[in-house]
Amino acid sequence: MNFRADEITVGIGSLAVVGANLLAQVVPAAVPDVPAIPGMNWNSLTAQGMLAWYAWYVTTRAIPKIVSDGQAERNLEREERRKDREALLAVLQRCASRDEGPQA
Repeated sequence: MNFRADEITVGIGSLAVVGANLLAQVVPAAVPDVPAIPGMNWNSLTAQGMLAWYAWYVTTRAIPKIVSDGQAERNLEREERRKDREALLAVLQRCASRDEGPQA
């Protein structure tokens, strides 16, 4: 099964949102001895952490991979076209050399 990088990124983003919601519910219950910090919203903090991770992942991993894959594809296409141009040039030169002979 092949996935494009943008599909994987969207999937990870959806997973990040689900994970943020789960952590927002689990963290306060899992750490009951932590004194309540006035104005602290665990839901917001967890969601922001997941969003920060997602932004880091996309900018440092996904986008550079998409760019390098695209460059590799373009380089292959350029190489194929270069070979075609060289073959065409060889044919044209052979045709031109036949036409340059002595004419009666």
